[in-house]
Amino acid sequence: VSPGMPSPPPAANAPPAPAPTDADVKVQVVTQPAAAAAAAAPVGPEGCGEEKRTATTAEQISRLKQGREEWRVREDDLMRRRQSFRGSVVYAFEGVFSWQMYGTAEAQEADGSPYTEYVMRCQWGPDFDRMEPWIIARRFREFDLLDDGLRQQFPELRQYLPALPAKDFFSKLEPDVVLKRKEQLERYMAHIVLTLPTILRGRLMDRFFNISDRIAHIRRQQGPAAAAAGGGGERSA
Repeated sequence: VSPGMPSPPPAANAPPAPAPTDADVKVQVVTQPAAAAAAAAPVGPEGCGEEKRTATTAEQISRLKQGREEWRVREDDLMRRRQSFRGSVVYAFEGVFSWQMYGTAEAQEADGSPYTEYVMRCQWGPDFDRMEPWIIARRFREFDLLDDGLRQQFPELRQYLPALPAKDFFSKLEPDVVLKRKEQLERYMAHIVLTLPTILRGRLMDRFFNISDRIAHIRRQQGPAAAAAGGGGERSA
């Protein structure tokens, strides 16, 4: 045959190709699944890849169980401490945070007109044994501004925010009005601290209670042990 020329057709008297035998068919049927199984087999001697995957899964399950157990122990401890703890206390800001309404105080504007401040006591520590307090005083209009800001920042959580006391411009200094406001403000803030962690960790609450600044100060005072608890207060945008 010359180069570049097509091959000639088979001779008319050439013997036909042998028909496949049962053995040939059996080899084809067996060989194809065997090849697929070989491709899926773990790489390495004695199936070490499969053993490694099994070990990794077991480690993940073990860590998950350990994490759940640690969470349960922490929650049990928190519930036990809450029974004798004054105020609302939660695990937050990479430690333990508490809030309570402390009382009221009379203050004066620059022009001498009086108003009431609601005094609150916050505490934070890397654990219950190293909590440090600070005092915050806010007037009712500041609570009102905070509430407006929270409802704008967290529209999906508006329905869970309690209502603030009604505004009363004419008798706001009357003792019964002050007492009622204090009780309602206490319920409002305790509800946020105990049940709305997303709001508690937000920037508006951070500013209202000076949380990040005070935690940073406490960590500097307590040294490396408190600093090991993490960075500044956790805040959402």
